[in-house]
Formats: sequence, structure tokens, C-alpha cells
Amino acid sequence: MDAVRSDSELLLRFLRAGSEEWPVLAGPVVAGVGSQRLRGIVAATRERVGCFWTVSDSADGLVVDGPAGKVLAWVRTDADGMITGLLLDGSSRR
Repeated sequence: MDAVRSDSELLLRFLRAGSEEWPVLAGPVVAGVGSQRLRGIVAATRERVGCFWTVSDSADGLVVDGPAGKVLAWVRTDADGMITGLLLDGSSRR
């Protein structure tokens, strides 16, 4: 893992990755949630925003932005850049 990446970069990389890469990028999240459920969560988020254009920092958390809207997200990472905690807000923002 690249420890110099920001949380927003790590989350965007995770969201754009195929599910086969998730154990390397967010192993504890996959283990805790399960890959099938996590695929559903990411798919629902993609449906809300259209596709994953950017992830940026905001005062409220990370903002996942796409052509159809935005959602808030929060991640926790370890020193190696592995995502160890993930929360994607189920509501859309404009």
C-alpha cells in the first residue's frame, strides 16, 4: 500500500476497483461486511452518483461525486493505507 495517499484518494481507488482487488485495498472491511454485501453497497452508491468521478474532503466528511449527484462517506485507514473502516451515506446530496 502507498502510505502517502490521502483518504479521498484511497476511497476513490477502492470504489473504482473490481471486487477482486478489495481484500488488498480494504481487507478488514471485506472481512467485516462480506464481499457480497459490500458489492451491493458500492453498486447502490454508484446508482446514486452515476459513476465515481471524484472523492474530495469536506467539513462533513468525504464527498463522493458523480454526474447524478453526491454522497457523503467516511473512511478509517491504517498506517499502510489500508481502509479499515468505511461508511457510505445512503442518501444523495446535491
